[in-house]
Amino acid sequence: MFFDWRIATATWTFDIYTAAEAHLLLDQYAATFRRDAPLDIQIEMRRCQRMLDANYYDPEREGCLADMARAMNIEDGPRFLSLFKRAFQNMEEQRLEIRQARKALFDFDRNNEPGTDIDLELSRCDDLVCFDVHEPDFNVPQES
Repeated sequence: MFFDWRIATATWTFDIYTAAEAHLLLDQYAATFRRDAPLDIQIEMRRCQRMLDANYYDPEREGCLADMARAMNIEDGPRFLSLFKRAFQNMEEQRLEIRQARKALFDFDRNNEPGTDIDLELSRCDDLVCFDVHEPDFNVPQES
């Protein structure tokens, strides 16, 4: 996912196109945390939605995403940016927890235990994004 992190700097001024793009990309990122499942499993998950929400619903993330839409509609740039950062950091922390669990499972797999075949994904970065650092513009070509 290519994203212009310059919107996260303190000097960002609100523009509806960039805010819409940021919000959509963040929604897409949030969707990656939802399980892919065949229809029969999705039906079962929907049937047990209350239990799933009690165990997996993240009010911080979901609230930020909903509030971002409202902030965007009234063009409240500082609020939108604050909510974007909170939601993104929340997802990044969850991503890192998943990465740590994957590594622990990989260590378990090294003991030749049957039933696990884990790719350690060594090319992935395990660092959190620091919004206070201004990154240089590398002019990476956008995918069309």
